[in-house]
Amino acid sequence: MIVNKNELEHIALAARIELGSDESVYWDDLNRILRSLDVLVNLNLEGVMPTGRIGPQSNMVRKDELTDPFPKEYNLKNAPALRGRYFRVPRIL
Repeated sequence: MIVNKNELEHIALAARIELGSDESVYWDDLNRILRSLDVLVNLNLEGVMPTGRIGPQSNMVRKDELTDPFPKEYNLKNAPALRGRYFRVPRIL
């Protein structure tokens, strides 16, 4: 697939790219990219199953277990101010 000048200007407008005076550089680069993609388009993929990942698929979700990762004292020792067993914060209203 080769892009002509009108198509290049349309793509640049849609992508909000200002081409400027050196648009031939963009034109050559885009055509080179599209020619390399033509190789992929012409591949025979008969019998190849689509895949979402390269490696074997397995359940990536771990079992949901209730735990207490940090003791309350550990969390409260990092508080700038305390009121009993709670964080003390500035009043908002």
